[in-house]
Amino acid sequence: MPDLPDKPTNFWQELKRRRVIRIIPVYAASAFVILELVDIIAEPLGLPEWTLNMVLVLLCIGLVISVILSWVYDFTPEGIQKTKSVSEINTGKKEKVSTGWKISTYVSVVIIIAFVLFYIISSVKKSSDVGIMEKSIAVLPFDNLSNDPEQEYFSNGLVEEILNRLCRISDLKVISRTSSGRFKNSDLSLKEIAGELGATAIMEGSVQKSGNRIRIAVQLIDAQTDTHLWSNIFEQDYSDIFSIYNEVAQAVAGKMKAVITFEEKQLIEKSPTSDMTAYDAYLKGNFYKDKLTEEDLDIAMQFYELAKERDPEFALAYSGIASVWICRQQMLLAKVTEAAPLSEAAILKALELDSTQSGVYSTLAARKVWTDWDWEGGEQSYRKAIELNPNNAGAYSSYSHLLNILGRHDEAMEQIETALELDPLNPQILAFYAIDLMFVRRFEEAVAAFHRAMELSPRHGVALSNLDEALYYAGKDKEEIMDALRNKYIAINEPQFINLMDKYYPEGGWTLLHKKIAELRVARLDSIYSDPLTISDCYTLAGDVDNAMCWMEKAFEEHDPNLPYLLFPSYDILRDDTRFQDLARRMNLPFKTNL
Repeated sequence: MPDLPDKPTNFWQELKRRRVIRIIPVYAASAFVILELVDIIAEPLGLPEWTLNMVLVLLCIGLVISVILSWVYDFTPEGIQKTKSVSEINTGKKEKVSTGWKISTYVSVVIIIAFVLFYIISSVKKSSDVGIMEKSIAVLPFDNLSNDPEQEYFSNGLVEEILNRLCRISDLKVISRTSSGRFKNSDLSLKEIAGELGATAIMEGSVQKSGNRIRIAVQLIDAQTDTHLWSNIFEQDYSDIFSIYNEVAQAVAGKMKAVITFEEKQLIEKSPTSDMTAYDAYLKGNFYKDKLTEEDLDIAMQFYELAKERDPEFALAYSGIASVWICRQQMLLAKVTEAAPLSEAAILKALELDSTQSGVYSTLAARKVWTDWDWEGGEQSYRKAIELNPNNAGAYSSYSHLLNILGRHDEAMEQIETALELDPLNPQILAFYAIDLMFVRRFEEAVAAFHRAMELSPRHGVALSNLDEALYYAGKDKEEIMDALRNKYIAINEPQFINLMDKYYPEGGWTLLHKKIAELRVARLDSIYSDPLTISDCYTLAGDVDNAMCWMEKAFEEHDPNLPYLLFPSYDILRDDTRFQDLARRMNLPFKTNL
């Protein structure tokens, strides 16, 4: 460029004289309009995703060219002419100024301001309408078109595997299969289902498996407008199933504008095994394990063992084996002394083979907390599980109990509320939420949460076992408390307790009933086993501190998995007792709540 001024102020004046300052807003307004138009027409015309970026690069190059041309040339009333130098102007006559440039500049500034205001207003409106649900998805159960009930395991497993990959994406809220599965064959509209689940998008589809060929149809729908966002049909060999999972997960993330990090992409694209027979056995194991009966757990174990034999490096097979042993232990189908070492060995093997599985870390955390009483190790494992899968509702809910056990109540409520967002219709999480509410002495809300859990699962164990206490601490009437007690005693097949309740509760109330139940449990120990902590809890509710502490010490010696709940409200009567405080110190737990 000729005749460049040597001072900043002169240079600025020269930019204005040569109309460079005016060309920039005019060009910017035009570029703004072009980008908006491309953004609008790209999807309807099926243009590639890189189209907008390419147009932006071209416009930036065009801006540089326009600035250079505006420096060298000028639009005058006589037409396009080369801009005169400063020396030519000083010796010549005054140059004529085109009013067209002024008008263009003013119009361009107005256009830019209008577009910016429109963008801000529309963004604010969209944000208020969508809010936190903007990137949330629920995957409904896929239809099994194989006309073979034996293939139901595959359609269930396919949905679970797609969810597992979507759950890896931290920028996406993924509703748990437990909640979305309740809408299988539902008559509700997609908008109504989405409202129940707190999702803005719904994925549904169908699957058909015949030999080694699979046909999967998938569609993603905007539940608010009932419009299709994306769909595809896959007809491929079974060996290509992992590439289908990956394509579906990444396509959904793209359509929902969810950002996938490099690490998340690697996890999504990772294949757990190359042996499809092992993988098929693993899916069947999951299918039977979810039924949670003794017979089905045995069948599940057979399939997991088959998967392990086919591929000894298949980490998920070992994870399945560990989960069966834990289920057997919790359902009292196996003793802790038998189940604990076998589950631990399987968990450690799974982690050795693949340290990227969130579910394995959740299982490890539960063992560390409720079997080993390793609070720090348990917290680290829960955090790792959530890091690997930010949508792991079960990890959030269990972690909330650990935090309440440690007296970190505010953190606990944050974790359980996150779990409820991800899995709002899961009775287990609702019951865990109710327990958390009891920790913080919000008894009315706890009662409501227990009732909600039992609406979804009338015989839910955690809800049935704790509703009576919530009602008692909430100050409900005797009839309501007695109904809850009766249902609990029926569920555990204890007609003797019902007789004691009918005899003593109407007149003697809560404390007398539990004193009589404690005495009965002790008296029949030779014929009917009661664990020490259950006996201690009965004496605690009866107000008998000495007997409560005596049996609690025995529970400590037996390493009872429920003993860590020392900050639960039922133990308030024991907090000033030095024996209780000493026991808490030996467990490395607080003995008094900070509420």
